Amino acid sequence: MVSLYHFAIGMAAALLVGIPTGVCMGWFRDIDIALNPIVEIIRPIPPPLAWIPFAIIWFGLTHEAAGFIIFIGAVFPIIINTYTGFRNVPKVFIEAGKVLGCTKNLALIRKIGFPPSAIPPEITAGIRVSMGIGWMCLVGAEIFGAGTGKFGLGKNLWTYYNLHQMDSVVVYMLVLGVIGIVIDILFRHYVDKQTVRWQNNME
Repeated sequence: MVSLYHFAIGMAAALLVGIPTGVCMGWFRDIDIALNPIVEIIRPIPPPLAWIPFAIIWFGLTHEAAGFIIFIGAVFPIIINTYTGFRNVPKVFIEAGKVLGCTKNLALIRKIGFPPSAIPPEITAGIRVSMGIGWMCLVGAEIFGAGTGKFGLGKNLWTYYNLHQMDSVVVYMLVLGVIGIVIDILFRHYVDKQTVRWQNNME
């Protein structure tokens, strides 16, 4: 439960930051020019190893520290995929929206950028990739002491490794894998459900 809590903190922050940032970069050229160098400088820095010292200094051995590590790993796939989707919105859709009365950027983003264009698959693909990366970062964050430093799947895995109880290590590896695939299945089920709803609405 502690690990899932860490994961929820990191993914929630990644969604709240990643989607709006990707939308703004993809829709507004000036924002793209300003933010793209920053994103491309920070993005290659490998989480969790490079960011764990800063997370512990900034947040201490708290749940927020582990959430921050997951956030760093998860936010960039969301930004990149959302950016790509919005950059690829057909201009004919935008022009049609303006003709039909969507003259402001916010209205165009809401009516044209999102359904029924082809952007949602880009965003959902980014979220799915980010969830996998975030789950891997979770283990590293807990192993190196982020979080409370006492609980979590990663912390327990490292504890049993230090005790040379490799059978328990394998069990925790399997638990991590099973929880990861369950999260992915639930997400894909939700996405498929939303896709069917959208298709029915279009019909």
